[in-house]
Amino acid sequence: MAPINVMTHAYSRAEAYSFGLSYTRAKAIESGDLIDVSEVAQQTGFLFPVALSRAVMVDCVKWGVAEKNLKPAALQNEAGRLWDVLHLAYVAAKMPSSREARSVEYQVYRVPVEGLSLDPAAVRLRLTIGHDEGGRSVMTICFPEEA
Repeated sequence: MAPINVMTHAYSRAEAYSFGLSYTRAKAIESGDLIDVSEVAQQTGFLFPVALSRAVMVDCVKWGVAEKNLKPAALQNEAGRLWDVLHLAYVAAKMPSSREARSVEYQVYRVPVEGLSLDPAAVRLRLTIGHDEGGRSVMTICFPEEA
C-alpha cells in the first residue's frame, strides 16, 4: 500500500475515527460503520465494549438467507460466526505476548461468503484497545488494513 499524503487524502470514516478526527465512535456505530457486539463479547469474557468494523461483519459474521441457500451444507450461522470472531480475539488478547500491547492480530477461519467453496479460509483480524469520546476503554475488531 502506498503512503497516504495526510495533507490531501480524503479520509474514510474508519480512517477519520482511527486518527481521532471528529468522527466519533458513537457516530460510527450510529452510521453502521462499526457494529456494537458488546453483549455477546461480554459472554466470551470481554470487560469493555467491543465493536466490529462493517467489513469484518460482512466478511466474517454475516450469514443470512442468501448464504444459507447458496451453501446449505456449510452448517454456518451468524451467532456461531460472531462467537468465533470474538472468542478468538479474547484468546489472542490473553496471550502473554499481548498483555501490554494496544493491538493484537489473530487469525480466524471462516467459510467465505463469496464463491462456492465450503472450505474454511483464514483471515487476519486486528483487535485494538482504545478510548471512546468519553475516555472509556473500548475495543474494536477490524481487518489490519482498516486500522
